[in-house]
Order: sequence, then structure tokens, then C-alpha cells
Amino acid sequence: AVFVFISLAWVLFRAATIHDALYIWGHMLDGIANPKSYVLNGILGISDLGMRKRALFETVILIFPVFIADLIASRRRKSSAELLNEAKPIVQWIIFVAFACAVIILSAKGVATEFVYLQF
Repeated sequence: AVFVFISLAWVLFRAATIHDALYIWGHMLDGIANPKSYVLNGILGISDLGMRKRALFETVILIFPVFIADLIASRRRKSSAELLNEAKPIVQWIIFVAFACAVIILSAKGVATEFVYLQF
């Protein structure tokens, strides 16, 4: 319920006029009547978002270990944070270093970017 409220409120924040917000709210669920085509258009439309295939592949590769960790945690009826805290220090360090290396390796190099909130 909170997510839905925030999503609807965000439209008001981003819309130029109330008329634009009403239009967005009225067309928010267009395409969901046929879920299969909605999902396929979403997956195939990733290039429309400016996401390259390599970036999509990297995203899936990075999300997969998180998904597995969450699956293991749910089977043990614990949170991922609890599992990490219970792990041996060497395992914790391996996870932290792997995460830091992934951020360094996959970060954009030689690209000047502005702080995201400066765009608003």
C-alpha cells in the first residue's frame, strides 16, 4: 500500500501540470490486460531505455548472487544480514572485497557524470 501511494504521489511531483498527472494516472496500467505482451515489450524495450546488452548482462550477473543468498536465507528463515553476520570473518571479507571489485570493474571510466539530483 505504501509503495502504491508513493508511486502515485511521485507522479504529482514529476508532472508539469495537474492535467499531465491525471493523464499519466489514467494510462498507468495500459498494456497490463495482456501480461505476456506487456512483459515481452518491457524486456525487448530495454534498448529504448538506453541500456546496452552488456549492461543488462552485467546487471543480471550481479543480481544472481543476491538472489541465491536471499533464497538460502529464506530457507533458513533468517535475513541475509543475519547470515552474513553469522559467517566466518574470512567469508565476510571475501564478500566485501568481491563487491568492491565489482563496483570498481563495472563503474564507468572516463565518463564525466553529474550528481543525479542536479538534474531535477
